[in-house]
Amino acid sequence: MRAYSSNDAGAPQLAPVITTAVGGMLAILKAVLVGTGGTAYGTKPAAGWTNPFNSGTNIGVFKQGAGGNNRFFRVWDGESADNSWGYRCMAIRGYESMTAISTGTGAFPTTTQVPGNGMYTPYRNASGYDAGLGAGPISPKWKIWADAQTVVMAFNGSGDPTGTWNWTTFGQFTSYKSADLFNDMVCGQLATSYMGYYGTYGDMSGMYVTRDVAGTGSSAFALPVMPAGVQSTSSGQIGSNNSPYPDPATASILLSRIAIATHTTSAANLAKPRGHLRFLWDSLHDNRTLFPPQTTFSGSGPNAGKTFEVIVPGYGGVPIVETSDTWS
Repeated sequence: MRAYSSNDAGAPQLAPVITTAVGGMLAILKAVLVGTGGTAYGTKPAAGWTNPFNSGTNIGVFKQGAGGNNRFFRVWDGESADNSWGYRCMAIRGYESMTAISTGTGAFPTTTQVPGNGMYTPYRNASGYDAGLGAGPISPKWKIWADAQTVVMAFNGSGDPTGTWNWTTFGQFTSYKSADLFNDMVCGQLATSYMGYYGTYGDMSGMYVTRDVAGTGSSAFALPVMPAGVQSTSSGQIGSNNSPYPDPATASILLSRIAIATHTTSAANLAKPRGHLRFLWDSLHDNRTLFPPQTTFSGSGPNAGKTFEVIVPGYGGVPIVETSDTWS
């Protein structure tokens, strides 16, 4: 896994004020995931994806690289004006296979489940942060953690270094089923919005996978996401737990992988464990009040040698990214 950031030297930037321009985040994904000659920017290697299909500056398809299931992810970045909340969104839909920019089989989610261009995530807002330097709004900030199979993205839409971040993830997850050929997912909002994925079952935020655990059918299946330890008081929502910090027994932060459970009905209690998200963790503490945005820390005990960063979104669950290349 490699970490990419708008703070890196030579990294592509989002424009601080966008009126009718489209494709700003798509261009960054092309640089980070595919790059030029295998290089994202500066001397940083790209993540190892390919970009087989494109349409203008606002639609691109990314295909997984080595170690993946060869899935395709269509990214639409065509909002030419801020939505009613003052945000600009991108949308992503996965496919088992594709032959053209908008032609494919095994869509996840299907267009029946989520109409339009797929799962939405806001990456900038109209109220750009002004540091008081007289230079106007600052560019929105972005962070991406990726390898050739999975992508995690976080966005600080105003550029405020102390502000909250939206986030989402797509690509492969770690399956508990041996030789699982359908362990890919797309997260996000079901419609254009002001917040990113927040891990809640039965609300505007959602996740869809290629197929169910049996590998049958061709449609997507929704997934609630919850801590592998104690579930929060809001059904399926990550974060927002109330275990004291530091943990009285270990004098440290409690970490839990973010578990995935598939379901084929609207009944959350019928969901069955399927796997967990890659690069992402949760904790059993109230992360939203304990840790400011971009808090970093080193692991201890079984997580010694690993480094982590807390993503604090404006709403919903709070994920923790394993920022070191120590994922297993």
